[in-house]
Amino acid sequence: MKGNDKKFFTARASIFHSWEGFGASDRPFSNARPFFQTVPISAGGRAIPYTFQPWGLDEAGLEIGEDINRLSLRAAVLNGTLVRWDGDANSFLGFPAQTGPWKGANQAVSGLTKQFNSPGHSTPDFSANATYILHSDGGGITLLYYRGNIATPTHCTDGTAIGKANSSTGVVCGVTAASAAAPFGTVGNTDFDFSSATAFRNNFDRVAAYASYPLGKRFLPQGGFQFGRDTTPVNAASFPTVPTVKYFDSKGAFADGSYVISDYVTAGARYDWYKPKYAAAIFNTQWAITPYVSVPLQNGFQVIAEYQHRDFQLSTSQHRQNDTFQARVIFIK
Repeated sequence: MKGNDKKFFTARASIFHSWEGFGASDRPFSNARPFFQTVPISAGGRAIPYTFQPWGLDEAGLEIGEDINRLSLRAAVLNGTLVRWDGDANSFLGFPAQTGPWKGANQAVSGLTKQFNSPGHSTPDFSANATYILHSDGGGITLLYYRGNIATPTHCTDGTAIGKANSSTGVVCGVTAASAAAPFGTVGNTDFDFSSATAFRNNFDRVAAYASYPLGKRFLPQGGFQFGRDTTPVNAASFPTVPTVKYFDSKGAFADGSYVISDYVTAGARYDWYKPKYAAAIFNTQWAITPYVSVPLQNGFQVIAEYQHRDFQLSTSQHRQNDTFQARVIFIK
């Protein structure tokens, strides 16, 4: 870091958080983050997986920044993310690519390395963010942009498309369709090599805006919105023979209000809305209400408790609902 209290330049090269926020873009008062930050578009084994999430995948990279009075600017070149099939979770999961995109003659590829023969294995990701501080007590406006790419499988190594059955063996690639009776969606063939023969490069974008401003000394309203765009083959079953691609959008938003009752108690609630694939014909909207309370004991200990009622839209008339409660004890000294 170089400069003074009015203007300074920063640089870092390491493994770091996606961004360092302020106000609405900072960490929430509750335990859970907004949906559009941490919920992937899809990660099941029945369809093409889209696992990138803007928060929680700490990548290796180089970041430079400039702070000028109340304005903070950052730009970073990052090693990106990758997809892996996880046998314990029976689904695809996203991981940060924290090691080099290469493979030595006698060196095994680690779990956090892009395969050398995967699409776009040597193409870095890019992120940029700008924050303007409106008020020292959490008031600000933040704009975030992320441009990434990730090798995304469409087939198993035997050439069967994800979610389809092999014509010779009858074994499904990935997971069978969900059903009310056995086998309930059993795991089939999970041999994925993420090579150019069985995967494509998803070039995707995320644009987000956050805003917050304190009303009085005790109440802080916050909100955020994100727009995403991902790549998908027009005909996944024929890919890569027919490599033509198209795009689909995703959208998410949240509104949060927190009230400082005393130095020892802050309470509030957040509403989340997220549509992983934004189209009128797709019924996949998620929403949740999350009331929470944060109790800092002013001695290093802090307790954060929350209840969340969450709704998943499955069809025009069917919904799945989850109710969860969690409490977290934090000690920072």
